[in-house]
Amino acid sequence: MPLSEQEICKQIAEIEGHKTVNSSSVGLVFIEKIGFCSTDLVEISDSENFNPVANDALCFQLIKKHEIVRVWESYGQLGWYYTDLQNYLNTTGNREVFLVDEHGDNRAALLAIIELHKSQGLTKQG
Repeated sequence: MPLSEQEICKQIAEIEGHKTVNSSSVGLVFIEKIGFCSTDLVEISDSENFNPVANDALCFQLIKKHEIVRVWESYGQLGWYYTDLQNYLNTTGNREVFLVDEHGDNRAALLAIIELHKSQGLTKQG
């Protein structure tokens, strides 16, 4: 089952070292507000605060930081996809790649970041 935008934002926030809090009563996820004390929480889906799916500049910063690459693969008509640089350079290609046609650019890049950290045991699965 594909991750929702909120789940992607939550996992990326955790990879980036931000504390997240689930509010089961309203079904929202909150993240500590960057630059404020840890008690200031904001809704994670608020694109003004932390939503790399909707915020191109933030997504691009994350792509550079985590060494994610966008690759064209004509074999099997795969098309454009995102993966991490190590996976791209490894001829066996251990990790999943994320197609732009299937996910869109930002979502595919962010899923590649999550996959990279999942393979390194740094993200919560599931």
